[in-house]
Amino acid sequence: MIYSVDNRPIAVFDSGLGSISVIKILRNRLGKENIIYLADRKHHPYGMKDQRVLKDIISNTIDYLLNYDPKIIIVGSITPSITVLDQVRADLEIPLFGIYLPLEDAIKLSSDITILGTRTLLKSNRLDELLKSHIVRADFRKVNASNIIHKVEEGAFDEIDRLIKDLELSNLTILSSTHLSLIKDRFEEIHRDVRFIDGINNTIEQVRSYLTYHDMLADNQGLIKALVSKDAESFKMIADRFIKDLKVEEVSLSF
Repeated sequence: MIYSVDNRPIAVFDSGLGSISVIKILRNRLGKENIIYLADRKHHPYGMKDQRVLKDIISNTIDYLLNYDPKIIIVGSITPSITVLDQVRADLEIPLFGIYLPLEDAIKLSSDITILGTRTLLKSNRLDELLKSHIVRADFRKVNASNIIHKVEEGAFDEIDRLIKDLELSNLTILSSTHLSLIKDRFEEIHRDVRFIDGINNTIEQVRSYLTYHDMLADNQGLIKALVSKDAESFKMIADRFIKDLKVEEVSLSF
């Protein structure tokens, strides 16, 4: 049997370092895929933006990434995935994937769940709708972790442990930001009685299944090119903590 190959890259983006947590799993599961990674630090943080503004940023970012001819695009940020992605997707032909809350997985593990995320996500009507559909099966607590997310992007890791220690968490906590997933090991070390989960694995499995079904898997070298819209040098220094040999190029965004 002859299988077709699609060597176009996969594009992944968010407002900075968060997508590294997505790329690490993507690289592990689909090691022959080349990746274009846009770290849009110019618009950091997504999680503090008004939803109308955020929708425009996501739409413009996708338009920009189309210049690199990706076969699919992954929005490596949970806040826009939940709050605006359905609106953006309606106008696109390219397959678009987001990162979502693994609520069904969480409820199977506990009836007492903390949602640890950004201000915009926690205040969104869309999140309330999602939780309402599960409210009879679990109690949910929302905790704003925007300050921790900001410290991750700054690379201020000496301050993060104190902020994590001060959190009051349920025994099952959903890391509802890919920036938080990047430091999952710190959460687990400090709150040893808490189980932390996120939705990244679910998304990458959906991507793998989609590419396999549509004969779009690549036979590349698994290269990653990072495009950074602001402060590329500091980004590189922080990113090296999580992923080595990342090729970084500073780019200018007109939006």
